[in-house]
Amino acid sequence: GTISLSSADTSPGSGLATLIYDWNDPSMNSSASFTNGQTINGPSDGSHTLYLKATDVAGNETTWSGSYKQDRSNPVVSGTDSNLNWRTEVVSGVTLSTADDSSGSGLYESRYYFGGNSDSNAAKTGTPFVDGYRININSQGVNYLHIYAKDNSGRESSIWTGTYKIDTVHPLASADKDDGDWYTADIEDITLSATDPISGLS
Repeated sequence: GTISLSSADTSPGSGLATLIYDWNDPSMNSSASFTNGQTINGPSDGSHTLYLKATDVAGNETTWSGSYKQDRSNPVVSGTDSNLNWRTEVVSGVTLSTADDSSGSGLYESRYYFGGNSDSNAAKTGTPFVDGYRININSQGVNYLHIYAKDNSGRESSIWTGTYKIDTVHPLASADKDDGDWYTADIEDITLSATDPISGLS
């Protein structure tokens, strides 16, 4: 955006002689001149101070300063070890990451949530964490991890979703007619059975 600069010398004053402005330097060593009503571009992202100084013909000076904070970058979140393949052991040490641009307003909150694939918005009210926090995932089946962050300016991250498929349970296999008795005729029609309650039989 743009900022409008204004200055005046009230009658019956001697009138304005010089008008200068500078960003972030109260000594105004790198100042630029401006005219009354001139607009200038706003600062880069971050917290900045604008300094103005007006001098009239008689040599009287006045200074003004104002604070400007701008944040146009969203926070970024992620997790490690997401994988669509089935695993036969628990997932240890999943690292949660959250960050805001160095010139941004800084992180306000970061949260995570375990749920279904469609439960991503629940991360906004999930469990708080700090950058680098590590968790273990040991629930059987398909686990979805959702991560979210918001910064101090109210900007929100995209919700990151990771998939963790865990099956540490062995399949079951059996056959009937295995009662240990002797048969005096051919053993026929033995039924074979197999099940897997988690990932399914391959």
